[in-house]
Amino acid sequence: MGFGSLYMSIALLTARALALGLVAGSALAAPVINGAINQVPDGWTLLTESIHAAPLSGGSSSKSDSSVESSTFHWWNGLANQDVAFFDNRGDIINLYVAYDRDYLYLAVAGPTGPFNRFIDQSANANNDVADLFLAIDVSGGLALGSRKASDAHSAFNTKAVDFLGWSPTHFVGTQYVDNGNGGGGLSNVFTVGAPGVVTRSAGQGVTDRGFVWNAAINNTAAYDNHNSNAGEFEYRIPWKAFGFAQRPITLNLRFASYITQNFAGADAHDSAPGWGQGFAFEEIGDCPGDPDTGGQLVACNPGSAFGSTASSNFVANLSGTPGRDDQVDTIEGYMQFPIFAPPCPCDLNADTFVDDADFVIFAEAYNNLLDPSGDFSGDGVTDDADFIIFADAYNALLCP
Repeated sequence: MGFGSLYMSIALLTARALALGLVAGSALAAPVINGAINQVPDGWTLLTESIHAAPLSGGSSSKSDSSVESSTFHWWNGLANQDVAFFDNRGDIINLYVAYDRDYLYLAVAGPTGPFNRFIDQSANANNDVADLFLAIDVSGGLALGSRKASDAHSAFNTKAVDFLGWSPTHFVGTQYVDNGNGGGGLSNVFTVGAPGVVTRSAGQGVTDRGFVWNAAINNTAAYDNHNSNAGEFEYRIPWKAFGFAQRPITLNLRFASYITQNFAGADAHDSAPGWGQGFAFEEIGDCPGDPDTGGQLVACNPGSAFGSTASSNFVANLSGTPGRDDQVDTIEGYMQFPIFAPPCPCDLNADTFVDDADFVIFAEAYNNLLDPSGDFSGDGVTDDADFIIFADAYNALLCP
């Protein structure tokens, strides 16, 4: 087929599509980053403990963290020598979600309300903006073993007393001061371990910085929150370039976890997800300064009840110490595993990773013959208008998704 015939075929097929009212849409639906997690229409995958948690399997088949720890309702105020109990599950991480396309990784967290400025707890002496939320992400494909010291983790919002054992996150996403300034503001960024440090500026809600954007809101009718249906929902769109990839890797064993802390330097974690194995080996989260990770010590404490817990001081942990279970730094050993892979590109008929004129020549011949199945992308055995919609979408995108 010559170029004249090729362009004529393109024009005829396009005219036929317009006459039939056929409009090529997006091949992949991307989540809308608006702070409202709509799992099905936005294409989110809910990660559950029983399917995705590692290295210890088990736990909930419907949630990312089956436990509602006492620590999610308690905040130790060492300066006031006081354990503060809240009515709302300020620190409870309930669910984690993931989605991806060629250019972006999408992550979402549902549950905690502590980072919000405008959320008012029913408890006495409740304060707003009491928490920072984090995602620890490993994009090494499972090669980042060993451990990660607290001092080597996210530090753009003050270094926290949280370290990692058995795996070594390569990147972090940190979020604080959500919904400040009458519905705007808040800060979030992507942090790379080591150089170059923060790879996106601390962008406000809905503000795009080098492809990164986030948003968060309170869902007052969250059916997955068995406590009182009040849940914070956080959504993130992270460009693959922030992880050092030109675009989505062909294959990747993505590992990540989420944790939440108070928002000052040296704060320990109030919850993490996944949490299967709590009180035994994984998710050793303490409520108060000096609370060691072993034995499931997940209840509110008084000064002196654990080593290093003293009046008129907050946290005393050694943030540069080797990660372990018997110190004053909360150690996260569990993570979610999720395989990232490049979907097949059926419209690339000559397998050169592009959907271009060369593929159109092959498709046009099959389309003209109708019964030729070589251009059948819809699975009905023939090459017809339904297949043209699919091909036109891929042709317009040029690159395989």
